[in-house]
Amino acid sequence: MKEIGKTLLNLSFALLLFVVGGSFVYDKFVAEGMNDFLNERKERRTKVVEENKNKVLLEQQEKQHIALLKKQKEQAWDAYYKEPEDCLVYKSQEHMVECTNQRMRARQEFDNSWTAE
Repeated sequence: MKEIGKTLLNLSFALLLFVVGGSFVYDKFVAEGMNDFLNERKERRTKVVEENKNKVLLEQQEKQHIALLKKQKEQAWDAYYKEPEDCLVYKSQEHMVECTNQRMRARQEFDNSWTAE
């Protein structure tokens, strides 16, 4: 009888160690899984941030390029168009309209030739 009690005690102790040890192993498994999940999430977030930075950089470069093209076009217009001396001082309202229309036609021709290039 004494031997059965000792065996039961050993089994109980073994069961307790299994439960506690199993719980520890399970907790470690869950913690490692959570770490993997958090690391993957951090990597995805970092990738998204990098993609956004690249997108913003490309947009800034595109805006700078467009601004440069506009500046070049205006410099070309200034070199192309010279106000006729007759239009430097308006003699009448009709004369002002004629000069303005002449400038608008010249600008339209310039814009068309600029676009065609």
